[in-house]
Amino acid sequence: MKHPDFNNMRTLILSDEETLFELLNRFYKQIKAEEKDEYMTEKETMKLLGISSKSTLFQYRSNGLPYYQIGRRVILYKRSEVVQFIESYKVHGF
Repeated sequence: MKHPDFNNMRTLILSDEETLFELLNRFYKQIKAEEKDEYMTEKETMKLLGISSKSTLFQYRSNGLPYYQIGRRVILYKRSEVVQFIESYKVHGF
């Protein structure tokens, strides 16, 4: 099996800016297509948010983190809405 010549590929990509941006755009679209707008449990949501305290999760909910409550005990979060909540706190530098 012959291995691809990565040096030539690198030269081609770097020499043709349009090709580079096209490849990046394809990669971005593929990633977006693979992302599923799935529902997550509290535990999964806490992991995505990088927190370990339920009280912090409750504070985020009172600050606008959307959630879905089924009955009294089942609480779910939509992945896309959690990501959007995180992005809403993006800080722009100088």
